[in-house]
Amino acid sequence: RDSSTSRGLGDVYKRQDPFDGIEVKFDGIAPNGYASIEGKAAQSAAQEFNYILDNTDGLSNGDKVTVTAYLDADDPTAYCIQNYGMVPSELTKIYTVSGLKSYVKSISEISDSSLKEMQSQAEDVYHSDMARSWSEDETLVSLSYLGNYLLTSKKSNEDYWGSNNILYLVYKAQIKDTYSEDGKNYDKVSDIYWYVSYYDLVVDELSLIHISEPTRRRGIS
Repeated sequence: RDSSTSRGLGDVYKRQDPFDGIEVKFDGIAPNGYASIEGKAAQSAAQEFNYILDNTDGLSNGDKVTVTAYLDADDPTAYCIQNYGMVPSELTKIYTVSGLKSYVKSISEISDSSLKEMQSQAEDVYHSDMARSWSEDETLVSLSYLGNYLLTSKKSNEDYWGSNNILYLVYKAQIKDTYSEDGKNYDKVSDIYWYVSYYDLVVDELSLIHISEPTRRRGIS
């Protein structure tokens, strides 16, 4: 029966809330979040009820999902009256999607503090690469941050090389080479353009960026 019938019956029969004890859990990362039903009906008259969601995936914060309570064989309102002398207060309930992280779509979503943290990570990576692979003839003169560039997927089912976004941090390094060859001494400073990339950056409802280690870096002379 529809809600208006239930309200009318509610003047005669005691109401019970079939959604007492039922929760909807939201997980994943928007716009690909998903919903699931958890819990168990607390009211004895609703113990035999089944629950179904009208939408379970492709969700973002602010979306609405509806849970419907039903019985496989019986009308739920008639069942409750006949067996418990009660009526359901409602048979559908709307829930608002919340708590999902979302993939960063704009540089403006990245706070100054998060960007500085990523810059610090990137510079640590560069100095680590120096210590591991540079020869004794090479010396870093300077490492300057030039800027950033964000690539984002235009549709939720498209991505860049398996990622929903890629943030590039671009640097200019000046490297001094001091070496001898054919009896001559060389002292040369070269400019190298270098970048690191961050994949699948996400932001939560508090505007906090969740940062992983940079996954790719490359130098261009």
